Formats: sequence, C-alpha cells, structure tokens
Amino acid sequence: MKTLKILFAAMLMMPMTLLAQNQDPQEILKLSDQRVQYQLTKNWDGFISLFADDAKLQHGFGGINSKEDYYKSLQSGFITYTSIELQDRDVKFYGSTATVTGRMLVSIDMRGEPSSYDYHLLEVYTWMNGTWKLVYCGYRDYKTTP
Repeated sequence: MKTLKILFAAMLMMPMTLLAQNQDPQEILKLSDQRVQYQLTKNWDGFISLFADDAKLQHGFGGINSKEDYYKSLQSGFITYTSIELQDRDVKFYGSTATVTGRMLVSIDMRGEPSSYDYHLLEVYTWMNGTWKLVYCGYRDYKTTP
C-alpha cells in the first residue's frame, strides 16, 4: 500500500516537474524576438507558426483578429514593418502559461504612409503539445502615469 501511495504521488508530481523544466524566461524571450524577426523579414509562415490555432491578436487601435484573419492581412502587403524595438520586457510564469510585458516601438508603412508607434506589449504563451504557443499578442498606446 505504501508503494502505491508513493507511486501515485510521483505520478501527480511528474507533470509539474516536466512543466517546471520548460519555465525558462530566455526561451520565451527568444520566441518573442523570433516573432519580431519574422515580422521584419516578412516571413509570414514562420510568424504565424508561433501562434496557437485559436490565438487572438489585438492592435493598438483596439481591433482584434483571429490568427487566420491576421495571416491574410499580412500576406496582402497592407502593412510593412520597417522597425520594431522591444524594451523593458519581463517574463512571468503562471502554471502552463507565460506572459511577456514590456514596451514596443514600431515603425510601419501602411499603404505608402509611414507611421511610428509607442506601445505597451502583452504576449501570452501557453505550453501545448510539448512547445510554447502564442495565444494572445496585444499592444496599446504607451502612456505613463504621473
């Protein structure tokens, strides 16, 4: 009976042990950097592969896209990212979820018109089928409180 209890306790702890091995902030930051690199090089297939199938992307103006809708808009050439700089990023883990918060400075060309933005960034990753997938990526105007 004692052996069964020990075996049962070990089985319960195994998923937490496996999960803890994947809670490396540098791994999450690499994925965040990779997302940016894909945007700058227009590698839309690579970019979209980072996202879970049911992921949502929220833009600075408040609009929300599904992964599929955003992929179509990227392929259309509507927006060209000319520079993206990530600053002050912080990674936090909550079970099988990781968040990245920080600041994102973006320059784009939209329909021939250049624009620059300063955003608060929130990325939410979840551990799925042995890998981290982006389930939410959103940004809003960067404002500081006095």
